[in-house]
Amino acid sequence: MEQYLIKIPVEITREGIKASLLKANKIKESSNEILLDKMLYVIAEIHRVSLKVYFEDEKGVELTHLHSKFLKKNLGRSGGITYKQVIDYLLLVDLIDVDESYKISNYSKGYGIKNRNKLFHVYQVELKHWKPKPRKGSLETKPDGLNLLSAIRDNIARVDIDWSYVELANMNETSMYAVTSALYNLNSSTKRYGRSSAFPKKIKDIYLTEDDYGRLHHNLTGIGRKYRPALTVDGEDI
Repeated sequence: MEQYLIKIPVEITREGIKASLLKANKIKESSNEILLDKMLYVIAEIHRVSLKVYFEDEKGVELTHLHSKFLKKNLGRSGGITYKQVIDYLLLVDLIDVDESYKISNYSKGYGIKNRNKLFHVYQVELKHWKPKPRKGSLETKPDGLNLLSAIRDNIARVDIDWSYVELANMNETSMYAVTSALYNLNSSTKRYGRSSAFPKKIKDIYLTEDDYGRLHHNLTGIGRKYRPALTVDGEDI
């Protein structure tokens, strides 16, 4: 299976989820690698979308709307694990909150990661046993789509990051979501770097998605205008 990487907060690990399932006496589930992949994927989707749109429920938990139909289709029934089971297990190990009331405009539920205000840095995790289905009509499903995506990743990988500039911009940014979004899009390491740790100097892996309109979004399109001077290709401004 082609490598599939997701980004999750540094506070969350596959091993931690396994331990929580064991503590909840879900021994069989703790060794189901497809279930663990799907749980991590849902966490990644909640975190990714929450950087753009979020709201607070009555308990003060920050939530974001996700299309349940989209999650159901992507998660499927592979490994004998359904969408509902994935959500139920995430609730069981106390990783997420779910607002069951639908948003009328797009029929989506509210999902939030517990202790969201602490989830500042992310790292990349590979889904080795399962990956979501590509969207119908997406670039990935077209004859030469994978070659084009590979070329895009190769080009983005040439980008160098001036982390001193990023840190300076973060010091003058009042919105924590702008800071978190910049770090999310730029820090693509597979290592779990903490807030005070040294960051990698290059983009090592590329986060690349396609929206419902066929537009491609990746590390560089989501970082915000004030961070763009930190990026260079072969010493030149991007």
